[in-house]
Amino acid sequence: MTVPDPSRVIASLARDQVNLDLKTVDLCFLAGLYMRADKAALASFEEDALVDMFEQVCDVVDPGAENPRKRATHAIQRLREQRMLARVDGAGLVRAGEYALTRLAAAVVESFLADEALTRESLTLLTGTLRAQLAEILAAAKKAEGGEAWHTRVSGPLRVTVAHTIYSNPESVTKRVHTRLLNGR
Repeated sequence: MTVPDPSRVIASLARDQVNLDLKTVDLCFLAGLYMRADKAALASFEEDALVDMFEQVCDVVDPGAENPRKRATHAIQRLREQRMLARVDGAGLVRAGEYALTRLAAAVVESFLADEALTRESLTLLTGTLRAQLAEILAAAKKAEGGEAWHTRVSGPLRVTVAHTIYSNPESVTKRVHTRLLNGR
């Protein structure tokens, strides 16, 4: 592969006024999509799945936000314009489409995931996520009728939530949480 002329690349970027403007909700949205794609081995997402993920992210990042569906539509468009999401179905704008994370989006998310440190801010986010998951489990517990429903809608999800939160990186999480609690930082 030949290396392009830096002057031409810089001139092209300047001419096209290329920029990246990612808000926290955008980064969380991309991270959620990235992790869902990784977990389920997905190459792309239907538009409804994007909207659903954005609404879940909003519940954690900006609880009580108005019009999450409308915000999702704007976020999808914004991320397409910044080359973070690409439409892969070729259907144009006439109907709901199918989208994939671009290499740029994957690189940004991977960078953040690799650099993730257990800080006060990430503990706050982790706590918020945990609270949202526990609220869902509590709602299911209030509706559960019978042992089988209790097991599948309450006991099982609670076990997974706690295990994932605490044991995903047990030595690091336990040590850092313990240290921060003892030192008040």
